[in-house]
Amino acid sequence: MRHVFRYILVLLLSVVLFVFSGCRTVATPSANQTTASVASPPGTAFMFKEEGVALECFNRSVQEVNGAITKHVLYPLGTTYNVLVPEILRRGISNFGVNTCFPIRLVNNALQGNFAYCWDETKRFGLNTTVGLLGFFDPATSYWDIPLRDADFGLTMGHYGVGEGAVVNLPLMGPTTVRDGLGMFADWPLDIMNWVLHGRNRFAVKATGSFNKAAFNCAFLNQFFNENYDSYPLASMYNVLKRRAMLADIPSTIPDDDPGPDDSFGFLLLKPSSPSIERLARTRHVRLPGAGSDLPYTCWLPKGQPEQIVFILPGVGGHRLDNACLGLAELFLERNCAVISLSSTLSFDYFLHIPGNAPPGFFPQDAKMLAKAIAAVTADSSRKWPQLRNVPLNLIGYSLGGINVLFLASQEQDSGLPPIHRYVSINAPFNAYQSLQIIDNFMDIPRAWPPDEREQHGEQVIFKVLQALVATPNKQQSPSLPLTREESQFLLGLNLRLNLAETIIASQRRHNQGVLRNNPADFCKNQLQKEVLNIGFCEYLRRFVLPYHQAQPGLQGLTEQSMAEQCSLDSLTDSLRDNDRVFVFQNENDFLISSSDAAWYRGTFGQRAIVLPRGGHLGNMAMPEFQQLLCQAMELPPPKQR
Repeated sequence: MRHVFRYILVLLLSVVLFVFSGCRTVATPSANQTTASVASPPGTAFMFKEEGVALECFNRSVQEVNGAITKHVLYPLGTTYNVLVPEILRRGISNFGVNTCFPIRLVNNALQGNFAYCWDETKRFGLNTTVGLLGFFDPATSYWDIPLRDADFGLTMGHYGVGEGAVVNLPLMGPTTVRDGLGMFADWPLDIMNWVLHGRNRFAVKATGSFNKAAFNCAFLNQFFNENYDSYPLASMYNVLKRRAMLADIPSTIPDDDPGPDDSFGFLLLKPSSPSIERLARTRHVRLPGAGSDLPYTCWLPKGQPEQIVFILPGVGGHRLDNACLGLAELFLERNCAVISLSSTLSFDYFLHIPGNAPPGFFPQDAKMLAKAIAAVTADSSRKWPQLRNVPLNLIGYSLGGINVLFLASQEQDSGLPPIHRYVSINAPFNAYQSLQIIDNFMDIPRAWPPDEREQHGEQVIFKVLQALVATPNKQQSPSLPLTREESQFLLGLNLRLNLAETIIASQRRHNQGVLRNNPADFCKNQLQKEVLNIGFCEYLRRFVLPYHQAQPGLQGLTEQSMAEQCSLDSLTDSLRDNDRVFVFQNENDFLISSSDAAWYRGTFGQRAIVLPRGGHLGNMAMPEFQQLLCQAMELPPPKQR
């Protein structure tokens, strides 16, 4: 046991030395380094908690450590553990740990005056300890429908008005506030395990419970670190806002005359039904000529000879291993198809690994490079897996990926793209500039709110989402979001703006065009995050994309208007009308298209245009009816019987 503690001590000392060495290195500004204070966009002040440079440096260094531990230690070990240990046992260990923390919840609910919650917790503990075999099962929830009433000393202090204090990122634990950190120490004596076990036995039980909990979350954490270029702001914001939401009293209803959230939120349900789909993913890398690094792509192979290959191109900021790609991969694997996915052309996971320094967003030029990437990926996958040779290849994209698909189809004669059996575009906006202006308008919705309520209202919108997610234990169900249509539109705009912010930071760190006031190469990026979050999509195209391409040979005469015309699908009408291998899906109530746009799809593609009455933007992609139509358009075989 002494050796175990010695190794743990060495690990912690190494973490501390790494953190403080990183902090010392980046705290000294270079000669050309600038830091400009910037106000956050209206309604988003909740995203930024002020912290000094030294503390931000420390927190970001710890985030780097936690990311490395997740990728190289937790995810491999956790995945192996999840495969070897049956879910019923893993779930039982988790339930047991929750049950032993009953005194923490009981005492703190009492301190907060929630005596009805105390009675719920008492009943839960009695039932789960007896009928549930010391808490390994949770009959209080599954049979008696008695909810868990979570509470701890950090929340109790918040209930009585104690401030959060600074955010501190802890090794192996993640961001927390000073108040919640102190609360963990106060809760320690109330854990039943500290009463009945001592020494090595207590250490073994606590360590098993902690690792079991981490293993449950290892796939999500690995995905989180992989998908985000700068994961610290989101991690910090989520943990702080989640705790605030637990203390907030937010209305759970909306006005009767409000239509409620946009249908587009149904896209959140596009996810795999089984966690095994991520374990089946095989990631490889290819080096494009002239690129400085290898481009990653992910492949899934069915058992036996695949009947077709489906190549997935996701929407704005989409990652090749995000929930939507995993959900589609599962759908196509069930139909005996191989699946390949690339990250979005606006994702750092893609554009940092292609030749040149072009900021993504000029669709005709993006498509030319994307065709080369697809050709390289299909050639590499065929060399690695011979069963993929001479198999029909389908290209499917949604939102921005749908735009990419249509531009690729229009350029197929001279782009070097391999032969495509079907091009399928889902919810591709007809007029890119008009669509981006709509998204920018969504982000500006808080400007219309009363100034003295603006920031609080923005924070309450996030609270509603967090509380709804907590109240939906079945992750395959759609959470009931008590959002007005306006609030849901603001969230859509904010989500897309966050994706754009990562694109700007990553592209400018690689090739600084000198547009930003803050240095994109700085380690501490809080002020930079605020600055780029103020930049809308139309401004990004005007200030970053247009000047870059105007400086390229043959494009000196490019103007904002001509670039907008070239990015519109109207410019592709003639090349797409007679291509009977191109299919499009649209929803009439998609906020990014108009009735005249829907008429263009019908007029250009005829019966190859499937225009549905509802679904918003991508909101019906998880519906079985939509997926059936999608597979029919691609001529995929029926799903295998399980």
